[in-house]
Amino acid sequence: KRTGVPKFNPNRVVTVTVSDGNEITWDMNAHWRTRAKKAVAEYGGNKEALNAIIKVESKGVAKEIKAAIGS
Repeated sequence: KRTGVPKFNPNRVVTVTVSDGNEITWDMNAHWRTRAKKAVAEYGGNKEALNAIIKVESKGVAKEIKAAIGS
């Protein structure tokens, strides 16, 4: 029987680097739709950051991000 919220898994936190040298710590522990919404909300104006996140994310998250930004 599964109860409550799944435990935090530190292996699902990744760091992605964009060309200007900035690093983004991306937590993939949340539900996939939540992660997609967060990516667009936080990095919607930064296409390079979104592309870096898309590279490490699941197909579902990537598809949702692309649909939200219209690409």
